Amino acid sequence: MQSDPNGLQGVAASLMLDALELVATDLEVGLIYFETGVSTENGGTLMSKEAAREKLKKLPPANGLTNMEPALEQALTLVSQAQSVQKKIVLITGGIPQTQQNRADSQQITSIPQGFTQKAKAAGIKVFVLGFSGNTDEAFLRQVATEEKYALTAANTMELLKSAKKLFFNSDNLIEIKSAEILSNQDTFEFEMPDGLDRARVTVLFENQQRYVDGDIEVSIQRQNATDCEFYSRITESLK
Repeated sequence: MQSDPNGLQGVAASLMLDALELVATDLEVGLIYFETGVSTENGGTLMSKEAAREKLKKLPPANGLTNMEPALEQALTLVSQAQSVQKKIVLITGGIPQTQQNRADSQQITSIPQGFTQKAKAAGIKVFVLGFSGNTDEAFLRQVATEEKYALTAANTMELLKSAKKLFFNSDNLIEIKSAEILSNQDTFEFEMPDGLDRARVTVLFENQQRYVDGDIEVSIQRQNATDCEFYSRITESLK
């Protein structure tokens, strides 16, 4: 079943890369896709964040079953190759383990938390889980994550993008500054950064699916009691 007809899983994963860049440099990324079968990008090896972003712009169609466990085990092997001290696995899924049509795989539902998740914990690897659509099981997803706060579910694909950013808020010092409606005739919007941030990036997320190009949006950050501003206008990701 196609649970992400708009292909927003790739955009959600890109937003997570944005979040990870706040706390890490020289990211190594692995991409694994699963449905009835399991496949990998880059020959099953890690790649740069730039290469991963290009792959995430066009995900392969997923119309089969949900063969989750072998994909997670492969992710565990792949992330273990990373040189970084901090290792993370992010699972994005629109369903529960299912290896037969119209039937949940009770064996995988039991063995994933007892096997994969415990091995990840023992290796010091954090596992984050983002579920979307009405076909997910929140209790199961919380068991898959290495901590319950590392699991979130979105009611539908349109909520997926918000949840993708929120997933790291409690674990990587990410802060939601403001969420508000901007009128069509409004061309400026002010916000304040919380005290104590020594390294900051602002990500602007628009709900309307409009394509923007460089120069359409300008974000400036002005230090308190200072007249100089830092300007940013590069569009890193837009929705088609």
